[in-house]
Amino acid sequence: MTRSPRLRAILTAPLLALGVLTILASESGPINPASSPRIAVHQATGTTVLALLRDAAISLNASDAIGPLAELSGETGDALALSMDGGGNASAVWADASRGVFTARFNRAATAWSAVQTLATAGPEPAYFPHAHLNAAGPGMAVWYQRTPEPNFGHLWSAPVTADGTVGTPLEIPTGGTNMTGPPKVAVDPAGNAVTVWREGVDWGDVTTPQVWAAEYRAGLIPAWTTAMTHLNASLPAAQVFDVAVGADGAGNMVAAWSQGTEVYAAHRPAGSSMWGAPWLLHTVAGGRAFGLQLAVDDIDPAAEGSAFVGWMVGRAAWAVRYDPMAALSGWEAAIHVSDLDMNSQDGPVPPSLDTNGAGGAVFAWSSQDPATIGYAIYNPATPGWTAFPQFDYGRNVSASMDGAMLGLAWSKNSGAHTTRVTP
Repeated sequence: MTRSPRLRAILTAPLLALGVLTILASESGPINPASSPRIAVHQATGTTVLALLRDAAISLNASDAIGPLAELSGETGDALALSMDGGGNASAVWADASRGVFTARFNRAATAWSAVQTLATAGPEPAYFPHAHLNAAGPGMAVWYQRTPEPNFGHLWSAPVTADGTVGTPLEIPTGGTNMTGPPKVAVDPAGNAVTVWREGVDWGDVTTPQVWAAEYRAGLIPAWTTAMTHLNASLPAAQVFDVAVGADGAGNMVAAWSQGTEVYAAHRPAGSSMWGAPWLLHTVAGGRAFGLQLAVDDIDPAAEGSAFVGWMVGRAAWAVRYDPMAALSGWEAAIHVSDLDMNSQDGPVPPSLDTNGAGGAVFAWSSQDPATIGYAIYNPATPGWTAFPQFDYGRNVSASMDGAMLGLAWSKNSGAHTTRVTP
């Protein structure tokens, strides 16, 4: 199938000239350097949404121009996720291990955030690792992990979100319950169906029975998770699983990716099917392992299978691989060494950030620990290839978002949460 030429035309040559970005706004005052800002941009409406964990307090912002953050009174958290739909609406989901899981919805038409809603109360089961995805039409899903008192156990939970922001009844995700489950990731197709993936083992460092699982959620009159789970890496030699990810395109196709041992894999599930294909080896790391694996899938065009990108770090090096649905064989191209961190970086990277722009392009951003430096790269399908800017600023925990030719970056520094946006 062919991708819309209108969408492909959105990405133009000027994106290759983004080497110098101006900081448009920064939140003054002290900030916990371990905080993790999350940013999302929407080109058609010029909307920027920013969410931030600052000294365990939650702050949210949404405007046409990045402005001051509004701290949510009484809201605290340990981890934060943010997702935006195709209309500029967004959902922030955060977990507080001792209190539970919470969400707030930004309504673009009303230019306002909803009241905070409780998804789960922690009680004796601390809540961790929230993740959320809204599809282009608006429906979405939030998922999280709750630890149980029993050794090596934990439950995965979910809550569907309708296009108007209504949060449904939380549902437990079937996992089998015999091993320790890892952080879940979720993707939602245009019909509101979802797939979540997670890693599983007898403990976090399991190298003998590591597993990558996927479960399906079916929307409808009686929405529910199916009990038939898929063991994605059953055919692979045993090796420790580190990171997992999943994404959906506008036609409903699903892609899962994970790092296992020294290798990076992906698997595909066609739209309308519950059958996953065999794992495809994307890359073998020489002398190390992939760290902080990220996956991003184009989900704008409902008439075409979307392109996808997988990115990860190896030591100081940033690597990425692209999936082209028009290519022969698997569609996966050879992995590319995109860039290196600042050579003065001594303590290695922190998890990077990756996003597609809906037109075959992508942004990949990364940061190091000490000294904390920010770098990023732009993929332009018209060239095609990556253009890297390895030392953009000092900071860490960078978040990147791209829509059409609009690019947004957010990162944390001791002096505050810094953000920038480039518009076409």
